[in-house]
Amino acid sequence: MHAAGYGHTGDGRQLAFRVRSSTMRLEVYREGADEALPAPEDVSATASTGTGDLDLEDEVGLSALVRDLLAAAQPGDGSLLQDTVRAQLSRLDSVVGDG
Repeated sequence: MHAAGYGHTGDGRQLAFRVRSSTMRLEVYREGADEALPAPEDVSATASTGTGDLDLEDEVGLSALVRDLLAAAQPGDGSLLQDTVRAQLSRLDSVVGDG
């Protein structure tokens, strides 16, 4: 089971999540991080949890889990997500930049 996504916190900071092997990991980036491609040193908080029997196609359930993780995020580094998130943001930037 795999899923990944990104968005913004209520205060405007970027966040990214990834589900791999029934575990969701969330990263929150510091305010002022590079909008297109945050670096590992831009990670200000992380959180992770098991996904149990969450249906990854259920956007409401997935969003609720991301909100729960955001509330539980603690200061930490983003070494586990950096390659996946940087690759996704790079692809998004190339698509949006071409538009």
